[in-house]
Amino acid sequence: AQDDIDDLDDDAEATEVNFDVECSFNKGKTPFDDFKYENNIQMGMKIWYSDAYTSLKKWRKEKDANRKKTYADKIIESSWKLIKSDPEGKSIKKLKRRGTVKRIVLVAVRCGEVYIQQKNAEMLGTLLAHVKDFIGNSSKLNKYAVTYYNSTNNKVCEAKQYKAWIATIEKNEANKKNLKALYKGYLTTLIQLGAKDKAIEVGEEYLAFDPNDSEILDIVNGQKGDPYEILDSYRAKLSKNPNDKNTIERAAPLAASLDENEDAYKWLKILLKDKPSDKGLLTDLTKVSYKLGKYKEAISYGKNLTDADSRVFVIKSYIERGQFKSAYNIAATVQRD
Repeated sequence: AQDDIDDLDDDAEATEVNFDVECSFNKGKTPFDDFKYENNIQMGMKIWYSDAYTSLKKWRKEKDANRKKTYADKIIESSWKLIKSDPEGKSIKKLKRRGTVKRIVLVAVRCGEVYIQQKNAEMLGTLLAHVKDFIGNSSKLNKYAVTYYNSTNNKVCEAKQYKAWIATIEKNEANKKNLKALYKGYLTTLIQLGAKDKAIEVGEEYLAFDPNDSEILDIVNGQKGDPYEILDSYRAKLSKNPNDKNTIERAAPLAASLDENEDAYKWLKILLKDKPSDKGLLTDLTKVSYKLGKYKEAISYGKNLTDADSRVFVIKSYIERGQFKSAYNIAATVQRD
């Protein structure tokens, strides 16, 4: 599977991953595609910006589902009207807030927050496609782009987005915590791709900035060393502290790649509680559950995944359960792809 760490034994070579691909967001339709504003655009922008801001504060606090939806709809409407009225940001440059941060970025951040809460990856992608030239202006828009690529299981573009995001942040003591979190996300994505050499390169890039970080050093050594010895070292750490999430995050995908399925299953389940929609975890759990004979769970984890390997495990799980019609239906989609 795309999200596995493949063949990490002493003689294994890194998986060849082509990062020279063009990444884009799916630009779908919106209810505001034909929107035109004939009056004073500057005044309109101020109104839409204010409406989005006011509605967002109410939306965040609101408990009633119907009222919350009303506020969400208002945020979305105001944001899109502002974006559509000035798609290239030419007029928005005159409406600056906090220095050079454009209002188009701020409303996109607010609209994106709603789409993420709604788990609406399609509209999140459409939003990002419209504001792609402004993503570098905002850490939150970079975060949304990473979230989008993760939700669509596009690990190559997820990795490239991490790289672009990191490039916007100055390497200094004040940014160390945020940089480490981004590098960890970048490394995790590279390891899931099986891009061993690239993961080592990126890890060493961070260590050049912070050579005393033992956690990143462990990750780099894990890519360089014998995987079974590394896994045993993780087991030793977890025997002393079973709730060490940082170690579990490193141990789980490694155990899955080595077919250490009992441990992989246990650790992946722990991680899934915090990230129930993570495609990488679901992909690994589909494979591991199948290999452990947990066919019902393999189907549950993998039924909405689109990569071919996960579908095959789901098909085999249906067959093991005697659900041949369901297996055929999934097999037909694999055949079409």
